[in-house]
Amino acid sequence: MAGNYPTYVRPQFDSHCLTGETGEDLRKGLNEAVKKYRSYLEALKLAQSKWVAEARAYEQAAGLPAKVFGAFETEPCMTQTPLRGPNETIEVDDLSVDSPDPSLVYIFLPTDLAKTCVENRSFEEVPTKYFPGVVVGMDCRPYDSVISGKSVSSKYHRRLCTNVEREDIQHFLAITRTDRFSFQGDGSWTRDTTKGGVRHRGPWTNDLAPRYARHRLAECVWLGLAASLSSLNNLMLPLACRGNKIGSCFIFVMFVCCSIAVSVCYLCCSANGAMLFF
Repeated sequence: MAGNYPTYVRPQFDSHCLTGETGEDLRKGLNEAVKKYRSYLEALKLAQSKWVAEARAYEQAAGLPAKVFGAFETEPCMTQTPLRGPNETIEVDDLSVDSPDPSLVYIFLPTDLAKTCVENRSFEEVPTKYFPGVVVGMDCRPYDSVISGKSVSSKYHRRLCTNVEREDIQHFLAITRTDRFSFQGDGSWTRDTTKGGVRHRGPWTNDLAPRYARHRLAECVWLGLAASLSSLNNLMLPLACRGNKIGSCFIFVMFVCCSIAVSVCYLCCSANGAMLFF
């Protein structure tokens, strides 16, 4: 509480577990999570409106001029403390419940790092190897069959994150866009900082100084993604080289190479135990 202004307690979005879902089931699960989140946003707007009404009542009783709370008065925000720092508006229009594919931004990280983000509800722990001063997100849908560790790491490389390897692509974070995200082309998005409370360049008119505090992501949803790759158990070699040592060696070498390739592909492409932030 600042002065005698009412205390604002932001409603939290309950976790929605999708661990183990893949492909079409994962896509449907994400869409269901988006629908539940849209309902949550209505409750969030009501909580914000209630707080503004209480704040106005206090100002009138105390004979104080009305503060301007910006988008917090009309749009669902990530704001934790409406009396300090800028608002960050959630892009509600992007969350269409009728779209076959959920309009989310996906962030791919190593397992331990992704879990740290969830535990702390913050992106501040992500090193500059992945986030060079900004949050780097992508349109790569984790349920698409064409996604791979190589394709994701190449997008990092195009954002000058050249040290990201395909082996680093183990988990994903799916987040909703806010007004601080900008499209960079080639299916990439960036948020202007990994922290919250930095100086707002929009119509922020609150007379309190901006707060440079830890950015708290408000909600998280656990998801799961497991890669499914073809086995070599039933591999049929069309070449018959009975009694031919050279041909037999060739078949053996090709079989070993294929086995190694599939194993490496499995390690690099799977992104299981994913998490969704809202």
